[in-house]
Amino acid sequence: MMNDDMEFPEELYRDEAVCFIAGRYHVLPCEVIRLFQEQNDIGIQTEAKTEKPEMRLEDNEIEILRGLFCIYKENNKGIQ
Repeated sequence: MMNDDMEFPEELYRDEAVCFIAGRYHVLPCEVIRLFQEQNDIGIQTEAKTEKPEMRLEDNEIEILRGLFCIYKENNKGIQ
């Protein structure tokens, strides 16, 4: 589980891997990030939080997204 500051860098939504995963499921990249958050119990505020997600990302996709988040977060450190 990730306990870091979970503000997702804007570049992450445009990343080629995120877009590829989104295309695989026929959803927008923001939906992939939302599923990633839900499957990792990351604090997000939605009314549908109690509902089961209609689809689930695979373990390897979760690992890819986790790695990308760390890379983009590190690259954006100190940029405000």
